[in-house]
Amino acid sequence: LDRAGMDLHEPAWPGAHTALAAGLLEASVCSGPARVELAAKVGGDAFANVTGGGIPGNLVRVLPDRCDGVVWRGTWPEPRIFAEIQRAGDVADLEMQHVFNLGVGMLAVVPADVGERALDVVRSAGHDAWIVGEVVEGHGRVRMEHR
Repeated sequence: LDRAGMDLHEPAWPGAHTALAAGLLEASVCSGPARVELAAKVGGDAFANVTGGGIPGNLVRVLPDRCDGVVWRGTWPEPRIFAEIQRAGDVADLEMQHVFNLGVGMLAVVPADVGERALDVVRSAGHDAWIVGEVVEGHGRVRMEHR
């Protein structure tokens, strides 16, 4: 913050209606009830709660060794606070992906043929949801691609 000349009590970015402190401390959404409903109505092979370690570090935990996860950045709206953190701290894109959730708090791994139904269930539970990638043959790794 000092290097970027930012103050926690000022707007998070020019024109923002919230202070930087509020943007940085915004609480994660509790997805537990939606996850239970999704599992009951659609099934699901795995769920990854995206916390420290970012998307790759958490999704990899639920993949078998014979599969890779491919996550498509640009398929969900990334909250602006992440762009501001990246800009202010001169943080590399790869590091951002491995540290922050970039606006995706939970990943549900479901069969491709029920993807749209899974979106309906999660959205009906009051959450935003997107198809953000796919599971492919591989070696238990996660890669992120820009779309």
